[in-house]
Amino acid sequence: MGFLIGTYPLNIFEEAAKSPQRYISVDFLSGETSGGFPSESLARAIQLYRDALPDLCRRHGVSISCFKAFTARYASAALHPYVVVSLEDHRGRQSIDE
Repeated sequence: MGFLIGTYPLNIFEEAAKSPQRYISVDFLSGETSGGFPSESLARAIQLYRDALPDLCRRHGVSISCFKAFTARYASAALHPYVVVSLEDHRGRQSIDE
């Protein structure tokens, strides 16, 4: 459920598993994707997340301009779906976590 954007059911891992690439990468700053091609519903949800991100940042006392990059790669590998989140701030500091 995508509670940040309303009650929005989605299953990005299932969609990633069905794609030949077995992953979908999401750029939350631009709303663009790579890898597998998201369904119309998932693509709409990604756009809604992009639009909601500035307000989420504001509520936490951070400007969206502090982010140079904010991506997540949702992948399906055998029985283990996983996501790798990558952040880069405006000073060039990077963080990657699975």
